Amino acid sequence: MKNEKELTQCAAPTRLCRLLLKCYDVKNNLIRLELKFNMATDNHGKVYINSKGKRVLRVSEVIKMLGKEQIAIWANMLGFKHIRYRDELERTANIGSMVHAILEDFSDETSLTAIDRFDDFGIYNYSDKLEASNALQSFFSWYEKNYKLYRVIDTEVELVGEEYGGTTDIILQSPWHADRVLIGDYKTAKAVYFSMFLQAGAYISLYEEKHGEKSCDGAVIFQLDKKRGEKARPKFIDRKSMQKYIDAFQALLQVALHVHDIEKEFEDDMEPFTVKYVLE
Repeated sequence: MKNEKELTQCAAPTRLCRLLLKCYDVKNNLIRLELKFNMATDNHGKVYINSKGKRVLRVSEVIKMLGKEQIAIWANMLGFKHIRYRDELERTANIGSMVHAILEDFSDETSLTAIDRFDDFGIYNYSDKLEASNALQSFFSWYEKNYKLYRVIDTEVELVGEEYGGTTDIILQSPWHADRVLIGDYKTAKAVYFSMFLQAGAYISLYEEKHGEKSCDGAVIFQLDKKRGEKARPKFIDRKSMQKYIDAFQALLQVALHVHDIEKEFEDDMEPFTVKYVLE
């Protein structure tokens, strides 16, 4: 592990050195943290409005049309360990929210991203604080080695089309074409799931809708290690390989739109039911 002197002399930008220094401090001594940061953008329940002023579906709403078998398996495993599913869901969500909050400000070189206000995200246990800190160190350890090749263009980018909208975690400069980007997402889950590629496909489709067909070179899913803080393992998927996920999402979108319309009609159909009404 690098010491403070080695970090101060690293070749990365000064701001990145400061971030890395604090991340390593977190690893060794959580009490040493003395930073501040803005709250994360809360995309759960966020409303997206299209160019016609109409509220559209969120990407997460569309993907929910899929039954997630792994969630049921996870809940059953927690039960065997005598861990309440909802408590664990909230715990992991809080850690993910804090990680996103810090990385959301990552592209702003005028400020130092903060990493210590755990209480703002309901993170109180030492082990939970360590998991959040490890996830951050995981990303910055990767970026320290790759920042010259993958320049950060923006973070927490809102993308809205005529039928759906969403917010991607990060947009990186493509290392293969100067005029193209990579759409990225951070994940703190233990594995990478099919739904994550569907989500990335949705963002690529929205980005290309605005910037043109040849504006994106693919997607990258950053699997952050919150247990040991080891260097993130990015999963790169080129644009050609992403097409099947884009097509799958578009098919799922049509199902979601149809279900949404039926739900509206169902509410209208639920009028007061009386015997008199039937006899008439």
